Amino acid sequence: MEINQNRIKEMLELYKPEARVLINGQVEYPVLRGEFKIQPTFYTTSHLEHVADIEIQLCLNQLVYAGLSQAIEGKVLPELNGLNFQELQREGCLIIESRKKFRRPIKTDFPIRGDIIINDFGIHQNLILGHAKFDFENRSCIGDLTLALIKKSTLA
Repeated sequence: MEINQNRIKEMLELYKPEARVLINGQVEYPVLRGEFKIQPTFYTTSHLEHVADIEIQLCLNQLVYAGLSQAIEGKVLPELNGLNFQELQREGCLIIESRKKFRRPIKTDFPIRGDIIINDFGIHQNLILGHAKFDFENRSCIGDLTLALIKKSTLA
């Protein structure tokens, strides 16, 4: 299922304009798939022509937010039933660990593609932990990440 463009636009409002990278995405559980346009870097004095760790982390964050939001609405994952993503987004949806390995440079001339493949979700009291692998641009950057969704009762 396509991630709703209004959902993406709304989610991206949390980010400064130069850090908005997600163009579109799909949820085909267990895969979250995204297309990203990397802007000139906001943290260097000259434009980098390749993707760095910071840009991949932005891609991961934005795809996780938009993809999980769409998955919750579409009731794709039973572990996420009953959650309200708008309540989770600011302080309750966290990437608590990510490990990246760059195997080849990823150029920024064109949009890049990336997949997050969710391995599992487990419920531990008021915490939902998820483990996933990711792949950007045909294994140019690969890695693992751990997600934590904190149910509202623990945010108060």
